[in-house]
Amino acid sequence: MTKDLSGVYNEWKFVRSNTISFIKDLGEDGINTKLNRPELDTFKKHFLEMIDVQEAYSLAIRTGKMSFEYVRNNDDFKEDISNVELLKNVATVDKKMKSRLEKSSYDIQIEWEEGPRTLQSHISALISHEMFHIGQLVGFCYAQNIKIPDYIAMMWGLSNQNIK
Repeated sequence: MTKDLSGVYNEWKFVRSNTISFIKDLGEDGINTKLNRPELDTFKKHFLEMIDVQEAYSLAIRTGKMSFEYVRNNDDFKEDISNVELLKNVATVDKKMKSRLEKSSYDIQIEWEEGPRTLQSHISALISHEMFHIGQLVGFCYAQNIKIPDYIAMMWGLSNQNIK
C-alpha cells in the first residue's frame, strides 16, 4: 500500500474500531434495543447495513464501479445473528477489503454515478458513511439513556451518562 492509501486505510481502521466497540459493549441484549427511527430501528440493523455497504465499496475496488445493488433493504436484515457471528462478519469484510486494497493499483479510478473517484476518495466516502452511523448511535444512546461504550466516549471526548 502506498503512503497516502495507508493513511486513509488507517483512518478507516480507527472508524471500524468504533463500530466494534459498540458491538462488543452493547452485548446481545443491547444490540437489539429498539431505536426511535424508522427502518434501521435497532443497533444490529445499523451494523448489518454497514457491513453490506462496506462490501459494496470493497467490491467496487475490484470492479472499478460503485454499485449498491446488493445492499439489502432494511426489512431484509436477519436479526437472529449473534454478536459473535456479527463480529466474524465484520472481520471477514474487513479482511476482504484490506486484501483488495493491497492488490489494487494506487491510481485506479472508481466509477460513481457523478463521475470517477480516486481510491482515496472512495475510502474516505466509506469512512463518512460509517461515522454517520456512529454519530447516530451515540445520539440514540443519549436519547434513550444507553451507556456509550467507554472507548468511544474517550476517543471522542463525550460525556457518559450515569447509567445503572
